[in-house]
Amino acid sequence: MGTGSVTTAGRAMAATFGLGLLGAGAAGLLFGLGETAWLRWGGFSLGLRDVGTILLAHTALGVVVGAPFGLGAALLRGLTWRRPDTRAWRFVRRLIAAGPALATLLVLGGLLVNIRWLPKRLDPMSLAVDGTLVAGALAIGLLWAARPWGRRGDRRLLVAAALGVVAVTAGLFVQRSADGGFGDEAPRASAPLGAPNLVIVLLDTLRADHLGAYGYARPTSPRIDELASRGHLFERAYSSSNWTRPALASLHTSTHPLRHQVVDLDRGVPRSLPLLAEHLQRHGYATGMVSVGANFEPADGYARGVDYFYITRPSAAVTRTTLFQNFVLRDFPATRPWLIDPAPTAEWTRPENITEQALTFVRSVKAEQPLFLFLHYMGPHDPYDPPPPYDGIFGDRGSDPGLTRPPDDLWAGPDWLSPADRQQMIDQYDEEIVWHDEYVGKLLDSLRGLGRLDDAVVVITSDHGEGFGEHGMWAHNVALFEEVVHIPLILWTTQATASPRRHPHPASLLDIAPTLVEMAGLPPVPSFDGQSLVPRLYGGGNGRERVVFQQNPLNGESGLRSPDWAYFQEERFGQRREWLYRAEDVRQEANLAREDGDVVASLDEQLRHQQAFDRERRHEAEHVTIDAAREEQLRALGYVE
Repeated sequence: MGTGSVTTAGRAMAATFGLGLLGAGAAGLLFGLGETAWLRWGGFSLGLRDVGTILLAHTALGVVVGAPFGLGAALLRGLTWRRPDTRAWRFVRRLIAAGPALATLLVLGGLLVNIRWLPKRLDPMSLAVDGTLVAGALAIGLLWAARPWGRRGDRRLLVAAALGVVAVTAGLFVQRSADGGFGDEAPRASAPLGAPNLVIVLLDTLRADHLGAYGYARPTSPRIDELASRGHLFERAYSSSNWTRPALASLHTSTHPLRHQVVDLDRGVPRSLPLLAEHLQRHGYATGMVSVGANFEPADGYARGVDYFYITRPSAAVTRTTLFQNFVLRDFPATRPWLIDPAPTAEWTRPENITEQALTFVRSVKAEQPLFLFLHYMGPHDPYDPPPPYDGIFGDRGSDPGLTRPPDDLWAGPDWLSPADRQQMIDQYDEEIVWHDEYVGKLLDSLRGLGRLDDAVVVITSDHGEGFGEHGMWAHNVALFEEVVHIPLILWTTQATASPRRHPHPASLLDIAPTLVEMAGLPPVPSFDGQSLVPRLYGGGNGRERVVFQQNPLNGESGLRSPDWAYFQEERFGQRREWLYRAEDVRQEANLAREDGDVVASLDEQLRHQQAFDRERRHEAEHVTIDAAREEQLRALGYVE
């Protein structure tokens, strides 16, 4: 073989390898477009950085996957370059050139099938997005190989096919922008004249008795206390459960856990249950959600009825891009620093970012349109690790890194820590409250400056509390003692109501949604089980006969709070335990379950009646895929080992 022949063969091989990488990168880019459309349709608010990172990462992934196929195609091209220039051999050469792109397409598609669809239930939307991309990319590859109408016609066909794929992807963006969530959306009506702005501020893991407004001696919450002094405070407000996931589903659907069935990490809100945001959006409200993710994000079904959804996970988009996250970042952690922010730590829960993102949504809404904002602060959830200058406010040890987390055994007993260390842990928890209270105040100040508090309803609440060895248990997600299910519930409004007052009788997390719906002047939602608190605000019904319920089906726990009693039980491993306390025994020191059998029997009958009612009307929760990124966050919060 002469020198010229070798040079020509080398050029042919290099050209084939280059075209192979180009095609493989294009295949990766197409999948990046699909993942972006999937996220956007799923309700995620993507910034330019997020979109750019997704597209760059997937293009790079395509090139990496296509490189070995490109090398093989180059070798084949070298072996066949001297074959006759017939129609058949031209087809073979073009097919070789298209091989890396087609192979990359099949590999990436196979990865998606394995991690997104199998062995789980098929996701029709993902199926449509990825199926369209696979079909479009396959058509491009085959056209590149066949090229039956000459170069000019060939280029036109390739461009037309590529534009078709891009048009479908762009259509998904338009669809998501138009309807604001998954599935079919009802047309929006105009909001009632004078409809107030509605704001729910939820501080995760905030027990009521650690706020000044609820009698705590320490100055942990000056801004929340100020709001409470000018609004309505519900002294005996209770969560529907003792951990985040079922509690948040109860807040947004106004149903008990046994009814909505969001009782585990891989369960999302049923599509058959209307959401508060969905109802408000259909009646003219602009709706926004700002969350720390993990237990509350679009993938859990909360995108329905939401115009703006932001989760503060490190690179909210990339970590939910299952193809790239699960097959690159998981296996090559060294790539993390230049692609996304560091792995989840307390940093991603900082209230500064959450507050700013909430205000970004508020500023985007036209002044004449009422808005609904749900803002989920993570603090003071563990790790209890307040930054300067908050660390050391209540103690002289600063922040002890060894005392930021509860024990793995949540029933470790009251002596798991020495009295001094236990107090240090509580100090750090309280300092977290101070930190977040400051940003609640900044949020309210900014809303006032934007004119959004001129006609508004603001609710301050939590999903559950936290134990520090009382009754032998730590943290939450076990037991239904007062320190775990007693939550703050403060409602402030510019609407004319009775004078600011404290309400002593039971209220529930389920009551928030129907209360806001009534205060907005909207028709009630038939599926809501909570009771509107509006009569109490206007000096009407006082809730004297109200009974509220708590449920954690995972642990066989159920309970109730009546005006006079707190009763709860646990049935696990064939054993049953019961607790009964008088309402005035706020520390729950005297368990009367064995002494007052008649009271136990009466309350147990009420409890069983409610459970039977919820089971009879229960809805099937949606399956939620927990990808590697989300699992890492849940692990950082102590939900998975």
